[in-house]
Amino acid sequence: MNKIIKSISFAAAVQITLPSLAATSIDSQIRERLDFIENTWNAGKAAELAKEIYVPSTQITGEGVDQIYASTEDVSALVAGLVKDNKHVKIDLNSTQQVSNDVVVSWVTWTVTPTSKDAQPFNMKSLFVWKNTGKRWNIVADMYTSGVIAKTE
Repeated sequence: MNKIIKSISFAAAVQITLPSLAATSIDSQIRERLDFIENTWNAGKAAELAKEIYVPSTQITGEGVDQIYASTEDVSALVAGLVKDNKHVKIDLNSTQQVSNDVVVSWVTWTVTPTSKDAQPFNMKSLFVWKNTGKRWNIVADMYTSGVIAKTE
């Protein structure tokens, strides 16, 4: 009987800690992908960035844009232009929410340093929808606008 009670207590303890471990794991996995974006962008490797982060069905739009970029060619061209115009990015992960086993939503704040010497660094915020494609987490939807998401601690 004592063994059963210990087993039930252990199972309950594991169940209580699993969601927090899963959240940490997802945060870490998404942070790893954001690090890839930063490192690849800052190295000027737009084609590699577009190929490794987005999927053929990715859709991107944002402030000041009238269209949804929804083809591999359009997304690749958008990323190439952004990398060319902005030499350095830093991405802060503001939050993640796991929607299902293979879908995560994240809010991020970008600090962007333009290539032009006349332009000042600026901030953008994005909502990413990530899908686990079996190999890695990839962005399937990206919505962006100017500004900063306040950090909460």
